[in-house]
Amino acid sequence: MEGGSNKKTDYFLIALNYILDTKKHPVTNRRITQAKIADKCGMNQSNISLLKSGKRTGSVNTREKIATALDMNYGDMCKFGKDISNRNERNDSEMIIDFPVKDNELRILFIKLIKIKRTMPKEFNRIAGRIEALDDLISDKAESPG
Repeated sequence: MEGGSNKKTDYFLIALNYILDTKKHPVTNRRITQAKIADKCGMNQSNISLLKSGKRTGSVNTREKIATALDMNYGDMCKFGKDISNRNERNDSEMIIDFPVKDNELRILFIKLIKIKRTMPKEFNRIAGRIEALDDLISDKAESPG
């Protein structure tokens, strides 16, 4: 459970997304695509795409087929996803500590923004840059006399 939510973290989908985003098999480092996985599973690429986007969750059977297509088992995929999730949480914590913003309200906004970092990296970078600029403006106004 995360953040007081009743929604359970889906480590399998975290692993699948990581593999498809990097386009590399986590063990063999072979190039992997949605089309290759779908072909090995005997399903349409659109099914893999729907899983990746979170629009579908996939049955246990479908998930096991995908894991097998990646020469893994379902449990290994989930463990891999959990490892990625833990690594990402550590990276997020380091970003929060290192983010050069003095204003507490802007820091809180940045912490909320981190949630979109992986799904919308360009937007994240653009908004983070604007938060820094806004913080500079606030600091300049606070320091200027009268």
